[in-house]
Amino acid sequence: MQPKFSTGGWMVLIHGLVSRPDLNGQLGLLYASSNSPRNDSPDRNVVVVISTGELIRCLEKNLKLDDAILRLHQGTQSLAAQHVCQLYADELCRKAGSKEGLDKMKPFDVNAEGLYQQIVGPCQLAAGKGETKGEATKGGVSRLVRLSLNAFGHSVVLHLVHTPAGIYGRMLSALVKQNGMGYTGMEWLSNSAQQKTSCKWMNPLELKLFATKIDRLRILVSKVTESDLVPCAMAAGMDSQDERSDWAARFLSPQYVLVNGISQQPGMFEEKFLQGYRDRQNLARPGYPPRLGIFTGVHTGTPTQLLDFDLDLAIAINNLTSHLFDKDCQGFQWLKALEFNGTDRAWELSCQESKI
Repeated sequence: MQPKFSTGGWMVLIHGLVSRPDLNGQLGLLYASSNSPRNDSPDRNVVVVISTGELIRCLEKNLKLDDAILRLHQGTQSLAAQHVCQLYADELCRKAGSKEGLDKMKPFDVNAEGLYQQIVGPCQLAAGKGETKGEATKGGVSRLVRLSLNAFGHSVVLHLVHTPAGIYGRMLSALVKQNGMGYTGMEWLSNSAQQKTSCKWMNPLELKLFATKIDRLRILVSKVTESDLVPCAMAAGMDSQDERSDWAARFLSPQYVLVNGISQQPGMFEEKFLQGYRDRQNLARPGYPPRLGIFTGVHTGTPTQLLDFDLDLAIAINNLTSHLFDKDCQGFQWLKALEFNGTDRAWELSCQESKI
């Protein structure tokens, strides 16, 4: 699959510049393509020069695609076609990371600033030591940071590159393909699935905002877990944390899901659909706020409700995940929240040196 150059989010080689011949042969980050909303110049592309950190505007003829991560996807079918996020993150880190492997997984810090420092700190430290390994940056410092959002059933990998102007990063992701949704790792990287959100480089401020949004997601999921999901499980007789975790995990086993299925109601988050759902619930249960329900048994025709919680809180979480990962929330994710509630593995990350 040959990606379209205009979608952006890659590494490029600068060549043929007359006004800045000193930059010819330098590697850059395609921060905004000529048709990007982030670019006010319709005929030029915004590029970050890795060696200097400066932003320059180049015609497409002066840029050549030179992206080691992209080449890895093009040369590894199992990676390019993978659409299960955890398996994609595993293989990407194994093939693109150093032989030493990932650092030990660590729980997220308790606030957004701490999480941001956990993400960028190792890359800053390596740059301060003068490390210059990695084909991907032609001698620059590059790191992979795996974010395992276990309490939300999702994993992504951040590819960070250090420049004199700060650390830039892009998110590498996959999403299970079903019901016309989802994308493979290659489709995300090349934007060939036409998803609303695409792979793009984040500047230092945008990277910090990304960390803030991830932290906000953690807070909201933790809130709904403690306020609604735990009481639901306790009402079903699961009094201890271990019992609740085992109870949720039982419904998430592949064999169980294949036979019985897990669903949520409402199943879609478009406003026109949600309003009708609110109206029906308000008529049926006057005085009660609309609720989102999690059901099993949908495949066998005997649906049984497992959990329910405030619909507006679910919408707030879904808006975040849609913006971050181009995905709507699914029923199994609320059971994941219950399975990992109160554990150190609920939200964790690790960093490793990029070897390519």
